[in-house]
Order: sequence, then structure tokens, then C-alpha cells
Amino acid sequence: IDEIQNLLFSAEDAITKDNLSLLKQYLEKAIEILADLLLRPRFSKEDFLREKEVVIEEIRGSKDSPQEFLSDAFTQNFWDSSPWGYPILGKEENIAKITLEEVKDFYRRLYFSSPFIISLAGNFSFSEAERIVSSKFQVLSWGERDDPPEVPMVRRKLVAFYRPLEQVHFV
Repeated sequence: IDEIQNLLFSAEDAITKDNLSLLKQYLEKAIEILADLLLRPRFSKEDFLREKEVVIEEIRGSKDSPQEFLSDAFTQNFWDSSPWGYPILGKEENIAKITLEEVKDFYRRLYFSSPFIISLAGNFSFSEAERIVSSKFQVLSWGERDDPPEVPMVRRKLVAFYRPLEQVHFV
């Protein structure tokens, strides 16, 4: 939609963020679009297969970036063997074998089995925004939720990786 200046969906560590920037008069339409995207995702087979290839290429590319490699290594070592330390993009072998049904099941179990936050900032009426959000997201029914992984004890350690580069990178 031309009225929405940008629409950005990103995943970082344990959260997914959906950001919208728009003019005040398009607030209701933007929330309607956001609700449609979250409540009625398309999950087409073609999109799924295409996105799998994109993610696999991103994983391969991240191995060539010292900053991304180091960030992943830091996170994995910080959280030890906990799922909190898994790479955000996943592992290439897991992405290659995941099915569309597994993704749909994950979405149902984790995106709508616990509350989520909708934050707004700008020139708008709180009561009007609350009315719009409540009306667009009223169909949510909370399902069974997997227990979150236990947060491990963080221990002091030094982890080093040799790479034949001109620079030294550290976190």
C-alpha cells in the first residue's frame, strides 16, 4: 500500500518484530493489514520453498562474514547447549529438511499460544487505537504452549577461532 511508508518484519534472537511507519490517517488500515498478516498467513508452498533457499544462502553467506560468524559463536557459547544459543537462521541441514506443515505447526503453537505486544507511538488517540486493535485481534484463541527452555547458568570462558584474515574481531 502506498500509504504505508515501510513495512518491516524481522527476527532477532527470541523475538519477532513487525514495524510500521505511516501517517496518522492510515492507522486503522495499517492495523488491519498487520492483523491479516499475523492471523491469516498465506503459507503457500511456492513461497515456502523459495524462502528456504533464501535462508540457506543467508546461512552460507554468514559463514563468510567475520562479524556474523563471531556473533553466532558468541551467542552459542554464551548460552552453552541451551536452545537460547541456537543460530537465529537455524542450521543449513535443518532448514533443508523442514516441511511446510512443521512451520505451520510451529506458528500455531508459538505465535498464538502466548500474549504478544502491540506498541504504538505518535500522534493518535489511545482510546481509538485500543478500539481498533481490539476489533482486529479479537479472534485470537490461546492454544497450548510449549514450556520455554530453561535459562542456563552463564560461565566465564574464552573462545577463539582462527581465520586467515587481516583483522582480528572480538565480542
